[in-house]
Amino acid sequence: MEQFETRKGLMLIFILTNVFLLFIRDVFLISLPKVIFLVVEVSFLFFANHSEMIEMLCFLFPLLCGLPANYLMLAALILYFIKTPGINKSQVLAICVFSLLEVFASFGYRQFDYKELFGYIAHISVFFVIMFDENIHVKECVQNYIWGTTLCLSIIVLFSFRHAPSNWVYLLSKGWFRIGQFRVEDGVHISLNPNSVSMFSAVAVMLSIGLLYTSKKYKGIIIACICILVVAAVFSLSRAWFVVMAVFFALLFWTRKKSVKSLVIMISILVLAVGLGLIIVRQVPEVFEGFIARVNESDVADGEGNRRVYLVYEYIEAFFSYPDVYLFGAGVIKPNYRLNIPVGESSHTSLVQLLVDLGILGFIMFIGLWGVSVKDRYLSGKKYNSSNQGIQIAAFAGCFLYSLTGQIINPYYMLFPHLIMTLALSLREENHEQENECQEGVSSLRKTTSKYIIH
Repeated sequence: MEQFETRKGLMLIFILTNVFLLFIRDVFLISLPKVIFLVVEVSFLFFANHSEMIEMLCFLFPLLCGLPANYLMLAALILYFIKTPGINKSQVLAICVFSLLEVFASFGYRQFDYKELFGYIAHISVFFVIMFDENIHVKECVQNYIWGTTLCLSIIVLFSFRHAPSNWVYLLSKGWFRIGQFRVEDGVHISLNPNSVSMFSAVAVMLSIGLLYTSKKYKGIIIACICILVVAAVFSLSRAWFVVMAVFFALLFWTRKKSVKSLVIMISILVLAVGLGLIIVRQVPEVFEGFIARVNESDVADGEGNRRVYLVYEYIEAFFSYPDVYLFGAGVIKPNYRLNIPVGESSHTSLVQLLVDLGILGFIMFIGLWGVSVKDRYLSGKKYNSSNQGIQIAAFAGCFLYSLTGQIINPYYMLFPHLIMTLALSLREENHEQENECQEGVSSLRKTTSKYIIH
């Protein structure tokens, strides 16, 4: 029990330290060198044990857009190898395959950057080693990801309104003002484009709803987080967010075992979301006008088809025009993958991005390894979470659907919402987690007793 309380204390200090530093830099605009963040994060990771380190990383994943991510992920990977007794075959295979593919692709790069190469390899390695790690506390990882996402989007909302032009209300009504459009020219700070803001929000909202069903702790905090996440999504004026959330609730209603308790929770969540939306629209009616303007934009309404559909066609056509790209991919590191395939804009479809950046070999390996992990996590969740697993399936389906309209591997941090959703498939109900903790405690007690008997 004392060890558990110490773990909670370390995690709380870690989270509060990040909140303090990020608010100083990004809200109060007091300049802080990147090295301070790197030293602080790596120090916490160093003193944490194996499972704590992974939980801390899950908190940091949504914040990587404003941290020295390449150095941080490389340090995290090294510490993972130090703290882990042995890595399994799937982890070794993933690291070797995707590292070699990017090295091969880099021979054709016009602008080679070894820092970016190592940064990408570190990101995708962390993605797969955690995905195939069997000794993690999934619920704590999911909770920390939600806390990190809420902190990230809170800062972006505050920053966006602080730096909004004086006529932002008018711009909002035309669909031209969206959360995430503003950047600091000098230095690093938390920033995401509006589409990424809405995706991060959707993933965290779906995970939060899953926790409301499976956990008895932190429900008040989770509901507060949902409110903040919904506000960020509303002001991002994202069309995809509303579509994905509608699909999620439809799947949730269809897959969830019907009971009075589940219906009460679902209706309460819907009332909360709709009520919050109505409050926002009543206070700032231009939000609704801006959303309608976005829906009526030419890239949706034009009879010649959606701009993103045309981009898919362009990328696929270019992909088959280059044999080396077909086999080994155009590479992941910006801006080279777009120079190797002369398409003017980034791909806005995750599967196309994987195919073009990794090539046919890398695409098959990525989908294959991801699919194996999804299957294993699903079977684990089915065993211990039979009554609530429909929530996690609906959330995973919603995340995958969202990624079909966005990116997954570049920027590198877009990998991690998909990782957390995969881990969440194995979320256990509260009673099974308590059984598991008791079994672990008994096992630890037996080991300790045996040790003293031997001595």
